[in-house]
Formats: sequence, structure tokens, C-alpha cells
Amino acid sequence: MWVGLEASPTTVDPRLATDTSLKISQLIHNGLFRLTERLDVEPDLVEKFDFIPPQTYRFHLHSGVFFHNGQALTSQEVKGTLESAGVMEKIETIKIIDPLTLEVKLKEPSASFLSSLTIGIIPGDPSIGTGPFILDSWRPPQEISLRRNEKYFRLSPDQLQKPFRVIFRVIPDPALRLSELRRGQIDLLQDDLPSLETPQGGSGLVLERTSGTSVTYLSLNLKKGPLQKVEFRRAIAYAIDRQALAELQRGQRVQSVKGLYDPRKARALLADLPSTLTYKTSTRRDQIGLARLIARSLKEVGIEVKILPLEEKTFLKDVREGNFEICSLTWDGVTDPDGYFAAVQKVLVEEVPIIPLWYEDHVALFSNRVKNVKLRPNGSFEWATEVYKE
Repeated sequence: MWVGLEASPTTVDPRLATDTSLKISQLIHNGLFRLTERLDVEPDLVEKFDFIPPQTYRFHLHSGVFFHNGQALTSQEVKGTLESAGVMEKIETIKIIDPLTLEVKLKEPSASFLSSLTIGIIPGDPSIGTGPFILDSWRPPQEISLRRNEKYFRLSPDQLQKPFRVIFRVIPDPALRLSELRRGQIDLLQDDLPSLETPQGGSGLVLERTSGTSVTYLSLNLKKGPLQKVEFRRAIAYAIDRQALAELQRGQRVQSVKGLYDPRKARALLADLPSTLTYKTSTRRDQIGLARLIARSLKEVGIEVKILPLEEKTFLKDVREGNFEICSLTWDGVTDPDGYFAAVQKVLVEEVPIIPLWYEDHVALFSNRVKNVKLRPNGSFEWATEVYKE
């Protein structure tokens, strides 16, 4: 089965992966926990666990789980993965009790800790996991091929009928992606459709859509230049017409997050403040387009913006290290964006650490030979474990 992508994954390492890379990594790896379709957290590699108040967890792993290289999953690989991942900032100690049991003591109680344990467990080599698909080949930036893991510990008899191999083919041009789908050269597109219109299911094609949980937002570095001043950050928020921006950028597939558009108030706040910024973005066409639209809005209130496109890997590295002034990012897993942002409205209004722009639905267009496509609200590729071709 062939799936079209706009951009090539940059890594399959679950500790580093974001966006498309993360979606593919999730097919290769399992975490201790996973998210359900309703975005609840449930055990994955963990068979059961105990909470020992006030801040210790004891995890019991499934027995008989193997990595793709034949190595058995043990507590040691879990400990090694967690110690090399960002989750360690919450952890005080990890203690191995036996090959299938370990205890994790937190630095302080955390209600959201289990949701951070969805990160894939690796045996050292980040391309090897325990997941439903095995990395078969990778020819960056053209394609990446995964084949079914027939020893997957969750494999059900009916899944033996599902695709043996899924090949993700990178086609940067949106019109060409759609053309290749219509010609039968690829079987499915998810979200990577032309920005200004959603093609309707037609001759030989099926359109599937689900409400999404991804929020696109403008990230502001509060430690850089004029952005250290809250008045400057508020001016940026007032300068952006989020509804118009969402309609221009993604057409009918998004809903703008509510926000006050008032250019006059923005100009008043900027009266005595410096007015230049650097906007870092990836080289993806849609991201450069978004940067230009935001730069145009900011110029209208007196802020000059220099757009700096970077190769995806470099861009994400700069974001992680705080080496940026402003950039746009996407945050997955917000089930009620307007409700969430209403709940933190006081912080957003007073401090403006981010500027929410829109949240979007997930859309798939695929051949009518492809069956059982069930899109996830978080935009993952988990449907690959269930679909099949006639």
C-alpha cells in the first residue's frame, strides 16, 4: 500500500521525532502507555501498574514481547530509554526490580506523568522497536517502507489480512500528490492535500474526515529581544486576524481559535517599542506561506519580519534549544481547544506566551480499493494496522 507524504521524515527515533516522523515512529515502536481513540491513556507494554503514594509507580511489563531484532523486552531497555529521553526531568530514580518489573520515583507528584510514557521503547538502536511494523528500507528523502511485524504481541488473526507493507512516498508538490492518487500511483493521502480546497470524493476515490485535536499556534520566545516585553507580545496577538488567516491557509478544514483582532490597539502598544523580528520556519511550502501571511499582518502595524526558512531538522533543533524569536508549531491532543484556551485565558491575555491560531480536522482521500480507514483525532497513522486493499 502506497501513502503520499508532503515531507520526508527526519528520524524514526521516538525520543526526537515530531510531526510526520513521530507518526511513522509510532508504527515501529510501543510505549509503556498509549493513547486511545478518545485520547485516554491506557497500558501498552505495561501489563499492570501500581501507584505507591505519594510519587512512585511500579510497572509490570508484558512477558513474551520481542523487539524486531529478536531481543526480548526487559526492564533494562525501558530504563535505558527513559534515561535518555526528556521525561527524565520529572524522574528522581528508576529502579529495576526484576527483568519485567521496575519502579519509577518522581521528583514530585504529577497527574500527567503516565501520558509522558507514550514514548517508544528502544533496545539501543532507535530504528528497532516492538511495534506492528518493522522498518524495511529508508531512502531519504524519497520514501520509507515498513513491513508488518508478524510476531507483534498484539497481532490478531484478522490483522494477518492487513497490508504486509506500507510505503510512504514523499511528493512535495500538493497538486502532483493529488494527481498521483487519481492515477492510482498512490493509494491514500492524509491531510497533505492542497491547502485552499478539500477535494471531494469522486470517481474511484473516497473522502474520510474526523474532528481533530491539533492546534496550530505562534510560539513566542519570551527570552529574546522585544518579545521580553509583554506589551510587544500583546501587540502581535492584536495584529493577527485569526479567522481570515485560518480560512486562507487551510480552507474549510479548520476552525479558528477565538481571539481579538484590533490593529489600532496593536499600533498603540508598539508606540515606543523596537519593531523587528526574525520568524524561523521549515522549508515546507505551507509553513513558508503561513510565515508570509503573518509577516504581512505584522508589517501593517509596524513590525518588520525577516523570514528565515530552515531545513526541517535544523528548524526543530533550534526550536528545542530556544534558538528562535517567533515560529509556528502544532500541538496535538487538545480535545476542546476553545474550552482549553478559555480555561487558561488569564495566562494567555496577561502573559501571551503563545498565540493560538486554529485547530483543524483530519482528512483522508483514498482509493475505493482501500477499506477500513479509521482516522484518529490526533492525526496518527494508526489506521495502517487496520486497513486493507481489495
